[in-house]
Amino acid sequence: MVNWKGLNKFKSDLKRHSRRLDKKTDDAIQDIGIMLNEEITTNAVFTGGRTGVYSTGNLRRLINYSKLGQAKASVVSSAHYSGYVEKGTRFMDAQPFFFNTIESQAATILDILERKLR
Repeated sequence: MVNWKGLNKFKSDLKRHSRRLDKKTDDAIQDIGIMLNEEITTNAVFTGGRTGVYSTGNLRRLINYSKLGQAKASVVSSAHYSGYVEKGTRFMDAQPFFFNTIESQAATILDILERKLR
């Protein structure tokens, strides 16, 4: 028979550290979501039209961040045509604003995770 001393303390410490890590992870994910929302919205400027720059602001207004739960967030462009702008069509060139912003912010995302999860 094995007699564990302090097993209850070990369990309670493990639960406490787990809750603390969950909170830190949630904070990091929320910070990343907010940062990406701001960056994607900033990059949603497009060429075209008579002036060379075409932006009614509709697509920018429809880029939204939302918290979905514990350590879950979403940044979505709900404009029905945002995929056409992002990927292009046979009639217009792609003007990426969403996924390239996420890729370009990879270092910042990792920095936020490292900073928050210390």
